[in-house]
Amino acid sequence: MIILSPSKTIGSVKLQSEITPSQPVFLNQSFEIVKELRKFNEKELTNLLDVNPKLGRLNYERYVNWQIPFTTKNSGFTLASFRGDVYEGLNAEILNRADFEFAQKQLRILSGLYGILRPFDLFQPYRLEMGTKLGIGKYKNLFDFWSGAITQQINKELKQNGSDLLINLASKEYYSALEFKNIRAKIITPEFRQFNNGNPKVIPILAKRARGLMTRFIITNQITSAENIQHFDYEGYCYSPELSSESTQVFVRHT
Repeated sequence: MIILSPSKTIGSVKLQSEITPSQPVFLNQSFEIVKELRKFNEKELTNLLDVNPKLGRLNYERYVNWQIPFTTKNSGFTLASFRGDVYEGLNAEILNRADFEFAQKQLRILSGLYGILRPFDLFQPYRLEMGTKLGIGKYKNLFDFWSGAITQQINKELKQNGSDLLINLASKEYYSALEFKNIRAKIITPEFRQFNNGNPKVIPILAKRARGLMTRFIITNQITSAENIQHFDYEGYCYSPELSSESTQVFVRHT
């Protein structure tokens, strides 16, 4: 299984395959969060989300209009809607039907509002980072609210898929929402470095795109083993055994 972070930017792309939509696993929990967010006025919500007034207004309206059930008329497809560096690297537009079917089974996107999303899940646009300081009932923040639920769900799906490997391509903020010590699988975190003045360094904007490239590489090659991930070579990256460890696979490239 692969885990990714969501994107702050949401749009829409045309996909090359017919899609049968699925519903997010934790819609009831999402509705609990939405009800809490509706308690904020527009200015308060803008401050909570730490966005400019225009985005504050947009998201205030999103939460006012948020409704279930999700349909293809009031919702978008997860993998077709997220933008940003990671998803530009993933480039869902070029995936074929077999790729999508593999992704639906193996790719999970962590979310502050939805907990966990599959590529074909319908969802309504939102802005809510996992680190947002929002209390929900007895839970003091979103990490507390989601950690047990998404950890159990990932373990459940790993078992269903007969998999003992989790590829962590999420950011630290989202990966921290997992009770990773309770994940019943080997966890591999790929790391992407660029040579800069002779030293291989992590450059955040390039690493984000590389996480998307790696996701596409795993999907299109239907990779299920840690060893085969080491063959990743998109856009000049090469596996570095000397920089890698049992839990971290390091890939480097020259400018």
